[in-house]
Order: sequence, then structure tokens, then C-alpha cells
Amino acid sequence: MIEQKQRIGDARLLSIYKEGFTHVSSAVDEVKFLWPQTADTLVGAYEEINSRLLKQVMEERMNLEGEVKRFLAKSNSQLVYLANLEKHLRNLQQEMEGVYEEAKMKQAVDEGGDSLEEAGTDATGGTDKDPPE
Repeated sequence: MIEQKQRIGDARLLSIYKEGFTHVSSAVDEVKFLWPQTADTLVGAYEEINSRLLKQVMEERMNLEGEVKRFLAKSNSQLVYLANLEKHLRNLQQEMEGVYEEAKMKQAVDEGGDSLEEAGTDATGGTDKDPPE
């Protein structure tokens, strides 16, 4: 038995092989009509092949649609999460800025108008000058 991986490249055998198809082609070119049984066979073969291909294409389309739906669902979830996180972080930032502004105003009122910067002190109550030696 010949292994499937082996190839025969003999030019003479290939020529004989091709010549056989030439004879078949010539015979088919001479056909002027089909018998009903032949037409039934032809149409049946086409229907069978097309049905198989259609089924395969439909399965591939359905698989792709499933992949697309999963991708869109995941992407949508991530987008919603990021949008909500962005909104939350913006709110925190605004809240922090508001607290800071309120603290500065309160400090200014408590000190009679002097702010921390004007008094030369930091938030811990020390001065920004070096201590004497």
C-alpha cells in the first residue's frame, strides 16, 4: 500500500492522467440534452452540497454572532463600570476641593483675615522659617 505522503511526479503518468480528463471533457462537450434521471442526479447532488455548505455557513455565523455578543456584553460592562468610576472620582475631587475651600475660608475667619500663607505657618502650626541655632 502506498503511503499518502508519498508523491509520484512522473511526467508520463501525469500526462496519461490528464489525457483521461481531456477525453471526459470532450465527451461532455458533445452532450446536447440530459435524461431525467441524469438531471435528477445533478440537481440532487447540488442540493446536497449546497445544504451542507449552508448548514456549515449558518453554524459559523451563529458562532460568530455569539462571540460578538459576548464581546459587546463584556465591553459594555467595562464601559459602564469606567463611566461610573469616572463620575465617582469627579465627585470626590469636587468634594475635596469644596472641603479645602471651606477650610481656607474658616481659617481666614478664625484668624481675623490672615491665611496660613500670610502668617508664615504650615498646617501643623509651625513656621516655614528655619529654627534659630
